[in-house]
Amino acid sequence: MTRQAIVVGGGIGGLAAALALHRIGWQATVLERASELGEIGAGMSQSPNALRALTELGVEEQARSVGVPTHASGNLRRPDGRYLQRARPADTTALLAFHRADLHQVLLNALPTGWVRTDAEVTAVWQDDSSVTVACGGTELNAELVIAADGIRSTVRRLLWPDAPPPRFLGRTAWLGIAEVADLPGSMTLGPGGYFLIHPIARGRAY
Repeated sequence: MTRQAIVVGGGIGGLAAALALHRIGWQATVLERASELGEIGAGMSQSPNALRALTELGVEEQARSVGVPTHASGNLRRPDGRYLQRARPADTTALLAFHRADLHQVLLNALPTGWVRTDAEVTAVWQDDSSVTVACGGTELNAELVIAADGIRSTVRRLLWPDAPPPRFLGRTAWLGIAEVADLPGSMTLGPGGYFLIHPIARGRAY
């Protein structure tokens, strides 16, 4: 008998969890409260350990087709261009950079049809000795396992641990965006209290 799981959250983490379950013979239902699937945010890069995970999920080739090879060198230069620190080639870390929506689509395409439900807001979670039940949209779903992949303001966490403190603002703010600037090299410019990051992604864009 196929083992059953419920994944709450249809972002990159939730789809990756569902795909991992699929690869080991489980069946999963992914519940996404939004009316349409998509991925918020802008860009991201994955290091070699994450790329090995994509290989285990069976999507490395597809991920590389929508990613841009790049690297983290550890070089450090002054505004006048003089190097304060220059890494040797062997010290650089290979990365693969994505628009978040592109990686999200790769994972979604790899899942069996019908595994993801939209407009599916979870309202209750409870369990007994043999199963766990999730209430969603006026229906109840039963499974052996529930995975909460519903983000920093997790509904599942709030339902199971109502007294747990909410996320706390640490005083850091980020502005994220995508610009259409072909062949712009990646860099990070450091300044007092902040930094400016450029990361190339596919189709002539930069994060």
